[in-house]
Amino acid sequence: RGFGGAVGDLTVEQWKQKLAASGGRCAYCGQIPECMTMDHVIPASRGGRHVAENVVPACKPCNQSKRDKLLASSDFDTICEVLA
Repeated sequence: RGFGGAVGDLTVEQWKQKLAASGGRCAYCGQIPECMTMDHVIPASRGGRHVAENVVPACKPCNQSKRDKLLASSDFDTICEVLA
């Protein structure tokens, strides 16, 4: 089992690569927070897996605001822009 009940095989190295690729920016708002959290794009409570393709770095306020919501397709565009 993975993080928060999600099933998957995300490694610490993959998470570190995600953080490095983001430049320390939140995938949702683009800010550089003091403390970064891991967010499951498709929440674990909705069947999201704990794999590299489903986790993004997020600041605590964005992660708490998103909670277990699914994102609209326009939100995925924003994530891609921030992480590009």
